[in-house]
Amino acid sequence: MDSNRSPHVAYHDLTTIDPSRYLYDLDLIYAARVNGTWTHETAYGAGTIDQVQFVSLALDRCGNPHIAFYLAGAPLDPQGVYYATSGRPCVPSATSVSLKVEPRTLNLKSRGNWVTALLTTKNASATDVDLHSLTLNGVPVAWAGTGWNGTLVAKFDRAAFAATLKVGTNVITLAGRWRDGSAFAATDVILAIRPGK
Repeated sequence: MDSNRSPHVAYHDLTTIDPSRYLYDLDLIYAARVNGTWTHETAYGAGTIDQVQFVSLALDRCGNPHIAFYLAGAPLDPQGVYYATSGRPCVPSATSVSLKVEPRTLNLKSRGNWVTALLTTKNASATDVDLHSLTLNGVPVAWAGTGWNGTLVAKFDRAAFAATLKVGTNVITLAGRWRDGSAFAATDVILAIRPGK
């Protein structure tokens, strides 16, 4: 059910091709009742003797369908778990992000691979973020993913990031885009030191 209490259904639809040889399709169908009228669309048209199985449907906060399913086919056909969706990326308008960078103190003479940025979102999820768009003080993201608690974890090249700092307290900025294309930014403070010998 969507936020308007309208039902949405995903199912596999049996189409018999030749029952004497057990040839049939199980296409993936998505149906929704909008303004009292049912609409149906083929989300995945299976080929001959392909079968869509184990269909699971969820709606995002904007009512867009997200369907996971298993495709079983002939031995030479593609088999496995698939995902289908439609609609526009959905990001609420009242979103905000907060940033925490680790380490909190960075020795500019130290050697290491990464600086880690932890991004927490409000009224959105980490999956709403375009991971490839992230920069930290202008340094592009090297790797990003979602942690077990829903926090976005992003890694940045330590040497490139350190080159953007001065000794002392620095305000740093993580910039990025939501999947709908709109921009966001979050700031944090880091202490940069350069100890003597």
